[in-house]
Amino acid sequence: MISRRLTKTNKIEILEGFRSGDTFQNLAERFNCRSSTISRIIKSLITDEEFKLLKARSKKEVDSNLDDSQPKDILNKADDSVSVELEADIPKVMDDSLTQSKSEDLNKIDTFDCFQEIEPLESSFDFETDKNKCEITVLDNVSLPESVFMIVDKKVELESKLISEFPEWSFLPDDELKNRAILLFSTQRSAKRSCLKTQRVIKIPDTNIFNLSKSYLLGKGITRLIIDDSIIALDSK
Repeated sequence: MISRRLTKTNKIEILEGFRSGDTFQNLAERFNCRSSTISRIIKSLITDEEFKLLKARSKKEVDSNLDDSQPKDILNKADDSVSVELEADIPKVMDDSLTQSKSEDLNKIDTFDCFQEIEPLESSFDFETDKNKCEITVLDNVSLPESVFMIVDKKVELESKLISEFPEWSFLPDDELKNRAILLFSTQRSAKRSCLKTQRVIKIPDTNIFNLSKSYLLGKGITRLIIDDSIIALDSK
């Protein structure tokens, strides 16, 4: 699945939806992207305090929905119905031993044998299954933004990492996780959120530099670029 590039209008709609109470999962399905993308977009548009407040409100709403549902009442009613039917089948005239035997059988009835299907509740947890798919695109076949941002160590100008070091890409095949990649950011704000004290954010004003320096990067063992929800291959895969 090729990741969809969201427009500024889409990002504003995502923020408005989240403020209105939509979950990450709902918004991800609506805009055909991953829940982690929704989270990252919202974080880049609002302050950390507002994000925490909105997320806490969303969690309270989910908990409230859980409290409002009454699956136990449904099972209890079913249990009462079973008990009434069983009691109606017991003969009114029986000796003491038969009465005791029937009473023991009633106590052994598993009340949960009466199954009532309950519609699953939605939650805001970022569990992803079918959406964990990614098509690796070759650099020659993709259009990068005019400029991007990159985090570098103050002592090392260029630093790459194994894709296996990025938890969000852990679903990829083992051979893909062994590739080394450079992490890029489409906005300076998103880059600063991931920047440590020993690092700094630099701007790459012309992304055509990656095409010009492709042979140099491959010589350093760097075969992938990661930007937002996309992985771009410098080689022919």
